Amino acid sequence: MNKQENLYAYFYRDWYNKGLKPVELLILMEINSYVNNGRECYMTNKQFADLFNVCEKTISTTMDELEKKGFIKRNTNLVSDRGQHTKFRTITLTNKVNRGNKETQTKETTKQSRLNNDFSF
Repeated sequence: MNKQENLYAYFYRDWYNKGLKPVELLILMEINSYVNNGRECYMTNKQFADLFNVCEKTISTTMDELEKKGFIKRNTNLVSDRGQHTKFRTITLTNKVNRGNKETQTKETTKQSRLNNDFSF
């Protein structure tokens, strides 16, 4: 059963002033689409590469840069089930970029922020 979800990516105007490259902006928008929908981003580098039609090395390098600049945090988790160990990562936005997060703003403030400061794609 395949259910396609509609996650909206928001782009904040002030991200332009942070000296980010276009692929960095795209990645932040994609992660932000999960955050704004109350979810964690579990996307792999391959999934990002396929989505943006770039090579995995570009995504890997870009993720390293975003983390180095303090925009994202990558967490690796190990889940054990019946002797099987599975490693997965989550990607979160830091406070440096995390505008519109439902945990840090009320819904009304978020809605107003989107009306005033965001582009929706």
